[in-house]
Formats: sequence, C-alpha cells, structure tokens
Amino acid sequence: SQKDNGIYDAMNKGIEMATGDYCWFINSGDEIFSEIVLLETFQKLRYLPDVIYGETEIINFKGKSIGMRRHSVPDKLSWKSFRYGMKVCHQSVIVKRSLIRKYDLQYKYSSDFEWMIDILKRSEKIHHSGLILSKFMQGGQTSRTLLPGLKERFRIMVIYYGLFHTIFNHIVLSFNLFFYYLKNRRI
Repeated sequence: SQKDNGIYDAMNKGIEMATGDYCWFINSGDEIFSEIVLLETFQKLRYLPDVIYGETEIINFKGKSIGMRRHSVPDKLSWKSFRYGMKVCHQSVIVKRSLIRKYDLQYKYSSDFEWMIDILKRSEKIHHSGLILSKFMQGGQTSRTLLPGLKERFRIMVIYYGLFHTIFNHIVLSFNLFFYYLKNRRI
C-alpha cells in the first residue's frame, strides 16, 4: 500500500507490479464470488483466452446479497457490446496480462469503461465463463460520482462509436434504465 492519485493511478501501480499470466481487479469493498471460482473457471477452459468474463452479484455494505447486476452479460462479448452501457462489471473480467495497458488518467470516473473497450477491441479470444465471478458492493465510488461518470462515458462512447450511434443508444439506455428503476427501485 502506498500513496496514489486516485483509483486508476492505484490500479496502474498494480499493473506495474503484476507478474502473473492474468490480471483481475477486485476493488475495495468488492469480493471474489467464492474460494473456488478461479479453479472452476480455468478447469472448464479448452484454450487460454485473452479475456474471461462472468456475472456479478450486488451486495450491500454488510456483504449481503441484494441480487444480480442489472445487466446480464451477453453470451458473446465484444468491444461493440459496450455501445449499450457497461455490459460486464469490471470486477468480473480477467484479462491476459500481455494485453493490458495502463488506465488513461484523463478519465477520473470512467477509465475502466474505456480500458475495457480497448482491451476487448484488441482481444481475439473472449470466453464467457458462465459463472458469477465477483460480488460488487453497491454504493461505492460509482454511485457517488454517477453524473460525472456518465458524462465521461458519453465522451468515450463518441470516440469509439461516433456521435450519432452514441446519442441513439443513450435514448434506448434512458428508457431501459427508467423502466428498470420503476420495477426494482434501484439503479
């Protein structure tokens, strides 16, 4: 542990220190789903993919489950999947270290979103584990900085997908979020 300039700077320091074949970022308050989830994940593999992803369970500050993440992960994930939002929780993605680059520190709230798109764009083999990989604590940094984070994500989406597609997709996303909130009373 040492002084850093925010979450993404700290994660960049972790990248510099990493020595394994894969990297997996579990943020403060979040948890690995189970003690054997890595064993279960890698036992099922017939090849070593660039990216492994799975589902995410949402927990409260006491560690109790409050349900699964709003977005179900797609069976086939690509960088284009993120046109419709953060389709996979950052904590439920395991990436081959040879593909990893540092987080872009110009983004203070959504660098993980941009990082994921870039990683997926450069990946050839992407594997859906079919498992819940992590537990994400509701109410963390993302919840406290929701509006600035959404503004950054919009800018990132324009860079990767263009202005027209980003505006159109945000209209669809807004309707989906509105109806999800009415049904579940949470975002």
